[in-house]
Amino acid sequence: MVAYRPDIDGLRALAVLPVVLFHAGVPGFGGGFTGVDIFFVISGYLLTGILRGELARGQFSLAGFYVRRARRILPALATVVLVCAVVGFYLLAPDHYAQFGHAVRSVATITANNHFSAIQADYWNQTLLAEQPLLHTWSLAVEEQFYLGLPLMLWSMHAIFARAGRSPDSSLTLTLASLGGVAIASLACAQWLLTSDPGGAFFLLPSRAWELLAGCLLAVHSEHQQVLTKGFPGQGIAGAAGLVMVVVAIVLFDEQMTFPGIAALVPCVGAALIIYAGIPSAQPASAVSRLLASRPLLLVGLISYSLYLWHWPVLVFARSLGWQAWSLPPLPMIVQLLAMLLLAWTSWRFVEKPFRRGKDTAVAQRRVLIVAVVVLGVGWGIGKLAIMIGRHNEPLAQVQPPVMKRLSAEMVATPGARCEGSSRTSAIRRDGGGCLLGGRGTDAPAFALVGDSHARMYTEAIEVLGRETGLPVLLLARSSCVPVLGLRPPTRPECTELTEATFDYLVRSPVRHVVLAGYWVDIASAGRRDAFASFLDRTVGVLIGAGKRVYLMQDVPELADDLVGQKAAIKSIGAGGSAVYGPTLAEHETVQGAVNEVLRSVARKYGALLLDPAEVLCRSADGCIVADRNRTLYRDRHHLTDAAAIELRSVFRPLADEAAR
Repeated sequence: MVAYRPDIDGLRALAVLPVVLFHAGVPGFGGGFTGVDIFFVISGYLLTGILRGELARGQFSLAGFYVRRARRILPALATVVLVCAVVGFYLLAPDHYAQFGHAVRSVATITANNHFSAIQADYWNQTLLAEQPLLHTWSLAVEEQFYLGLPLMLWSMHAIFARAGRSPDSSLTLTLASLGGVAIASLACAQWLLTSDPGGAFFLLPSRAWELLAGCLLAVHSEHQQVLTKGFPGQGIAGAAGLVMVVVAIVLFDEQMTFPGIAALVPCVGAALIIYAGIPSAQPASAVSRLLASRPLLLVGLISYSLYLWHWPVLVFARSLGWQAWSLPPLPMIVQLLAMLLLAWTSWRFVEKPFRRGKDTAVAQRRVLIVAVVVLGVGWGIGKLAIMIGRHNEPLAQVQPPVMKRLSAEMVATPGARCEGSSRTSAIRRDGGGCLLGGRGTDAPAFALVGDSHARMYTEAIEVLGRETGLPVLLLARSSCVPVLGLRPPTRPECTELTEATFDYLVRSPVRHVVLAGYWVDIASAGRRDAFASFLDRTVGVLIGAGKRVYLMQDVPELADDLVGQKAAIKSIGAGGSAVYGPTLAEHETVQGAVNEVLRSVARKYGALLLDPAEVLCRSADGCIVADRNRTLYRDRHHLTDAAAIELRSVFRPLADEAAR
């Protein structure tokens, strides 16, 4: 049995405070997210110590273990979910409320990490993560999934070794070897997933289990101090080294780094060293252990679970579209932080503490487990209700200003989704596998717009322009497939063949005018500018050789992040619909200048024409417009909304006039 250690509560404070301050955007806590890794190590250490102690005394009970977990986790979590459901009804946009419902269902089924990993892997839904008040529950799901297996694993090893007559020393060594092997496999999985599925590496149990196992290994290692540690030497040095590692991770890491993987060893090993430094021994307590046991850190550590639960919903709701649409007063960050602490203390005092106490009889345990199942079932039902309300306004509609619903719809819709091209090369070579827009005459398309999602986002602009001029237009757009022969996008390798098929069709087709539009900055970044220039030159040369008139579409100004457009729309709402500007024209040209120079060079060589949306979006004095008339022009960092694209159809007017001759 692991005795109560105040220094571990202090370590909890050292874990939760950086997480809160990181999410709050406080400078100096760029690696605050590593607090979650520290929590994992603490959890693995404590629960393994408890389980091993029960096994040694012959008191192990799987039901008892899960009863303790239910009492520890469920009451405060259920309270937060219920409050978020009520507050979100008024402050979350309809689609976000529906997504909140999906998150609630995943919390109820202990799969929140899998749910958010799937969203992270879906490019067009990633912005939903920032608006989800239950996003942080992914870490709870990782823990609970882990604890579905750990008790059984420890019990099985204990029973097998006892039946085989293994000595305590031998059993301890085999247990360490078994847990260590799983931990190494998990760490290897994390490192591998970082290259193939970064979202999965961050959210999923296989890539996170080793962090919990680090605590498990420490608990087993320290169980028989005379066998392995001979009085725990060097605890003071270990504590100091561990504290340095934890602080380095919190201060020097940032969200742009490759994480978790091997990088997570820094906070995890640091946490393990700090825990090791505080293991009771004949030596005086280390300085780090005494520091962590100080009253301020101890108090924060006691409410750390509730503080973790409440901090993210407070941040999400305070900056939500609904908060602005209802014209609620802005909350300074210090007020938000104080609100988190107040909610955390209230939750700890009146929810956590009362429910932790209770009888430990078999009847009481059954009651707790039954209640836990009922609570999870009710939670699942609340999630289903939120989905129905957000998606269908049934059985009741959210009470929200109309501008909020419209802006939400624009931010969620995938630009030009109806015109995503075919991914079958046979269909592409036959007829382009694209989307015919505008006029519906029998003539060949007046021009073809070819590219990736940066071409597809002009779908509605081409549709309206084509109807205004009576011209049919062919859109050949495939997400991630930049219209350049020979380039292989890392996110979609099959684009190489799809693009080859597209140009095979174009060369043979009667289409005389071809516009190439793509996310040029992305494909030409990271030292690939020269390769991009060479491949683009070849591509335009192929079209010119086939007698086509070629146009190169420069890209729209890129924003700092995916939520700039929404925030700008909120400002427009607060300013009575006035225009809100983002990057300056000079900043836009700095970001895209090198790529645009390639476009201009190729255009000069082949007599191609350039189309530039910045001529419509940007003004030298004000900058580049991001929102206007209570609406955002940007769906995310670098895609226009459908409505904004229609407003930019004038960019294509010279091309339409020339094609009509």
